[in-house]
Amino acid sequence: MTHAPSLAEILADEHAALEHHMTAVLACLASRCLRTMIEQLQKTRAHLLQHFQLEERDGYMEPVLRRRPEFHRTASNLLQEHADLAARLDKLLADLSSASHWNEPLAQNVRDWLDQLRSHEIRENKLVHEAFNVEIGAED
Repeated sequence: MTHAPSLAEILADEHAALEHHMTAVLACLASRCLRTMIEQLQKTRAHLLQHFQLEERDGYMEPVLRRRPEFHRTASNLLQEHADLAARLDKLLADLSSASHWNEPLAQNVRDWLDQLRSHEIRENKLVHEAFNVEIGAED
């Protein structure tokens, strides 16, 4: 008999897939190829929007808040960050698409966005971990 995956397992799998996309974006930074970066960020965007939709639609924070209602403000802030991260990525893609060549300010904007996304994911993992006292694959 198979067991249904736990919230921690689902989030760990999702965050591992997202980490794969972030690593691919980092590899594109090293290549300094504008077209390759745009293509990878478009793939990352598609996955990220599905990832956010899964978290929002399936109410992954409901079990957290049932156990720890005092986490409501933090959970609300994390959910709001989804829209902010998506909007910032759209702006980044627009800037890259209108650029004539790769340059350091574009690279820094990509790194800053990745840092913001990674921070968001780490804080989500920490919140779930604190609520359920389980390890869900937080990045280093």
